[in-house]
This record gives sequence, structure tokens and C-alpha cells, in this order.
Amino acid sequence: MIPEEWEKIKTYSLHDADDPLSLFDLMIPSFFYFCQSIPKTLQQVVSGASGSQVDSFMKRSYLQMGHSLPEASPPVAYEGAISYGNAGIYNHVNKVDVASLYPSIILQYEIYNRSKDPRAHFLKMVQIFTEERLKNKRLAKETGERRYKDLEQSQKIIINSAYGFMGAPGLLFNSPVHAAEVTRHGREILQAGIDWVNSRGYRIVNVDTDSFSYTTGTQVDDFDVHIEEINSLFPEKIRWENDGQYPKMIVVKAKNYIMYDGKKIKIK
Repeated sequence: MIPEEWEKIKTYSLHDADDPLSLFDLMIPSFFYFCQSIPKTLQQVVSGASGSQVDSFMKRSYLQMGHSLPEASPPVAYEGAISYGNAGIYNHVNKVDVASLYPSIILQYEIYNRSKDPRAHFLKMVQIFTEERLKNKRLAKETGERRYKDLEQSQKIIINSAYGFMGAPGLLFNSPVHAAEVTRHGREILQAGIDWVNSRGYRIVNVDTDSFSYTTGTQVDDFDVHIEEINSLFPEKIRWENDGQYPKMIVVKAKNYIMYDGKKIKIK
């Protein structure tokens, strides 16, 4: 083999080995902190589905009380979220989304299976990890310390897995009926936001699960006032937030769009 080519192969192999190590260093801390709450090994947490990890959390909470465990509920077909895009090119687009929509719905409407979970451990789990996440998110911003960011990310895994856990098949504490209740509230919340847009004579650009984009046709300088108006329609734990204003947005179809914020392009 030509010496120069051999050097290229060795250099490539070194980089090929370093890349996964760098990814490991970047991603593993949140899984490590996750292990502090879930009765599974780090390997099981990394390689397993988050729904089964939440189920193991629930199992342990009841077994520690000497309580019996329920049977898994059979799968149930139910309607999901609203998602569509009005294809076109738009100017002066405003985008809003609900912070942690499904966990917020679970807490606001106290959605959990009262038969399987008589002590409401699932609800308490979502509440505690939501509060801890907000605290660590604030500390990460205030201190710049990575450990708070990693803690916040591990808590985010649990919070964002709550809805999926309820709808997943084969898990002892699953509850597809209540998963359907979550998506029903989600559709109602999103529809109320869409109705607000239509009532003002604005135009809906894009809608996707927990967010919507709209345009008034001109630049909106009082976007915060719009958000306050929207939030006045909803209960305490359902909060719409500023997800950006975009001078230009191209919508291809549902879940496929391009946004330009004046500095950079974002593609979904």
C-alpha cells in the first residue's frame, strides 16, 4: 500500500473512533442522572424505551408500599394531534407554542388512571419532575454549570415520556384511554388558538401538535400583546410562548416548512 494512503486510512480511523466518544461525553450525563430515579442499570436506560422506564418507576413505587400491580391495558385506537400546513410563501409570520403541552395537560386536568394508580403516583411524578426541571433550567442559565443542564435534560426525558407511556402497549401501568384524553385536550387547546387567529381576521400558516403560525400581513411589533390575549383564553398551566417571528416562511405541507428569521434559515 502507498504510504500516503495508509496515513490517510489511519487518520480517518482515529477520527472515526473519536466521534462516538465525543457523542458519548455529550449525551451520557442526562442518562446517568436518569438512573438515579429509574430502577434500571445505565445500560438498560441507554438501550431501553423511555415508556418502559417510566413503567418500572411506577412498579417500584407500588411494590415499595407492598401494593399489588395491575395488568397491562389492551391497545385502543384514538385520534392524535392536529397537524397541517397551508402550502405557500408567507411574509411576517408569528409562531407560538405551548410549553410542554402534554405534560401541562396532564397536570392541568389531573389525567391519570385512578383504578390502576389509586395513590396518583403518576401525577406526582410528572409534577415533581416538572418543578425540578424548571428549577435546574433556571440554575443552568444563572450559573452556566453543565450539571444543571444535564439534570434538566434527564428530567425532560421523564416528563416528555409521560404521554407516550400511557398509550404504549404491554406496560402494566399504561392507560390508552387517558392518552386519548390528553390528545383530545390538545386538539381543543390548539383549535382555540386557531379560532383566535380567525376571529382577528389573520391567516393561519401552519399548525403542528403544540404550535401554530399565523400572519397578519404586516410586521407585528406588539407580539407579546398577542400572546397575552391568547393566554387569557386558557387555564393557568397552559401557557403559550413566543416561538419566533419570521420575515419569511415557506410551507410545503404538514410538518415541512422553511423559516427565515432575518439572520439564519431553519428547516423542518
